[in-house]
Amino acid sequence: MIDSVCLLGNPNCGKTSLFNLLTGTFQKTGNWSGVTIEKKEGYLRNNKSIKIVDLPGLYSLNADTIDEKKVLEYLKTNNPSVIINVVDGTNLERNLYLTAELVTLGIPMIIAVNFYDDMLSNKIILNKKELKTLFGTEVVEISAKKGINVDLLIGSLYTANKPNKSVFSASKLSLEEKQFLIANKMKEVIVRKQTRLERCTQILDDFFTHKFWGVLFFVFVIFTLYFASFKLGGFFSDKIAFFFESFAITTTKAMTNAGISPWAISLFVTTFFKGVGSVLSFIPQILILFLFMTVIEESGYAMRITFILDRIFRSFGLGGKSVVPIVLSCGCAVTGVMATRTIDDEYERRMTILLAPFMPCGAKMVVFAWFSYKFFGGNALVSTSMYFLGVFCVGFFGLLLNKFNVLRRGEKVFVVEMPTLRLPSIKNIIRVLWEKVKDFVYKSGTVIFAVSVV
Repeated sequence: MIDSVCLLGNPNCGKTSLFNLLTGTFQKTGNWSGVTIEKKEGYLRNNKSIKIVDLPGLYSLNADTIDEKKVLEYLKTNNPSVIINVVDGTNLERNLYLTAELVTLGIPMIIAVNFYDDMLSNKIILNKKELKTLFGTEVVEISAKKGINVDLLIGSLYTANKPNKSVFSASKLSLEEKQFLIANKMKEVIVRKQTRLERCTQILDDFFTHKFWGVLFFVFVIFTLYFASFKLGGFFSDKIAFFFESFAITTTKAMTNAGISPWAISLFVTTFFKGVGSVLSFIPQILILFLFMTVIEESGYAMRITFILDRIFRSFGLGGKSVVPIVLSCGCAVTGVMATRTIDDEYERRMTILLAPFMPCGAKMVVFAWFSYKFFGGNALVSTSMYFLGVFCVGFFGLLLNKFNVLRRGEKVFVVEMPTLRLPSIKNIIRVLWEKVKDFVYKSGTVIFAVSVV
C-alpha cells in the first residue's frame, strides 16, 4: 500500500517541475540550484490518498548542512513508501553518486532520468537495462518540462520494489570506491558526445563569467530591464491611465447631472477609477519586470550572476556560500534568509541573514519602477541607480561588520553548480507572470482601495 512518495535528487535536477506535474500544483522553479529550500507537500493528481513530498536538493547523505540533516531526519521519521530519485540525464555520472547512497536505505525506489527531451535532441543514448542492473531498481526516462512519460512514472509507483542485486546495496563501499565504480560503468550506461547545449554554454560562460565583461553585461541587463519596463511598459500604462481618467471625468459629469451628492461622487470616482485604475495601469510594467526576472532564472543566467558577484562579495566580507542566499534575495528576502540553512559556517550564516534583506527584491523593484515613473518621468537611470544602491548597502554594511569585528567571517571554499544554459519554458514563464500579476493586483489593489475610501 502506497501512502507517500518522496522526490530526492541533486539541486537543479527538475524535482519541483516533476512535483508540479504529479500534484497539478504550481511551485516556483528555476534553472539554478537552491530554488527548493524547504519541503513541499501535495497529493497525486489522480489519487489523493498518495502524498507527494518534494525535498531540498542534496549531493550526499553525509548531512553537512542543515538542509541535508532535515532530509535525513524526514527519511528516518516518515519512512516514505517510495523514493523517486530524479537525476539529470545530461549530467548523469555526478547525479548517480547520490543514487548509490539512496539504495542503501532499503526503501522502494525508482530512478527518474529527467531532461529526456534534451537527451534526444543531443543524441544521448541511455542503456536502461544496464542502469537498472547497476542499482537494482526501476528506471524511467522522463521530461518534467514537457510532461514526457510522467504517466508511465506514475504507473511504476505501484510496482516499485526495494533495490536488489545491486553492488551498492549488497556491500559497504567507501565514497571513493563508489565514484570509481560509477565512473567505470558510465561507458556501458550511456553513449554520448559533448552536447550542443554544453558547447554553447562553454562559449557563453567565457563571456558571462568574465571578471570585467561579465560584470558589465550584468549592469547592462539590469538597465535594459528597467528601460524596457519604462519605455514599452510605460507606453501601455499611459494608455490605460488615460482611459480611466477619461472614464472618471465622464462618470463625474453624468453623476452630477443626475443630482448625486458630491461626497458620493468623490468616493465612487476616487475609489474605483483613480485608485483601482492606478493599479491596473501599472500592470504592463509589472509584466515586463517579471518577464526579465523569470527569463534570467529559467535560463540559468542567475547562477552566472552568482559567480561574478562571488568575487565582489568576498571583498566585502561575505563568504562564497553566502552568494546563493544573497542572489535568492533578489527574488524575495524571506526566501534568501531561509536559504542560509545551506551555509554550515555559523558566522557566515549570521552575516548573510543580516545583509540579505538589503538586496533589491522583486517587491522593491516594483517600488523603484513606480517611484521613477511618477517623479522622474520613467528615467531608467534613476531606478537602476536605486537597484545598485541596494547592492552597495550589502557591501557597505558587510565592511562595517568586518571592520568592527561584529561577526567573524568563515574562510570556506565556495562550490556551486553551474547549470547548462537552456531556453526558458514558455509555459512556466506564463504561469509565473500570472501568479506575479495576480498577487500584485490582489495585494496592492486591496490596500489602495482601502486608502482611497479613507
